[in-house]
Amino acid sequence: MKNGQQVTLQLQTEVTQDGKTDYHQFKGVATFVKMAHSYYLRYEEEVGTMVTLKVTDESQVTILRKGQTETKLRFDLATAYPSEFVTPQGKFQLETTTQEMSVLIDEALPKGEIQVIYQLFMGEEKLGDYKLQLHFSS
Repeated sequence: MKNGQQVTLQLQTEVTQDGKTDYHQFKGVATFVKMAHSYYLRYEEEVGTMVTLKVTDESQVTILRKGQTETKLRFDLATAYPSEFVTPQGKFQLETTTQEMSVLIDEALPKGEIQVIYQLFMGEEKLGDYKLQLHFSS
């Protein structure tokens, strides 16, 4: 599947910071591609911000956001990963610690569900607890 297939996408994010929880939802259209041993979902989150989600296997997910700011977050149950948040004002070093993750993808349809529960840190400071749920289908 080199050219990709159009899928509908639903993304829900729950963010808890300083005891307060915010919920965000996104619905849109994405392109689903399988290349080698990885799956990719690519979509425009808002005008000018492209998101690429890469799943290498059931234990590793990477989210890359490019727009006015850039973020690369990597999730793996076995490892905490350093990340960068790049803004016009400069770069900020982040780290993700994945607590739970599940990935179910049926490339034949295609459809899938991805859930990641993680903590995000800047240095020693915990920025928040995050829960990401993504569903897609053709």
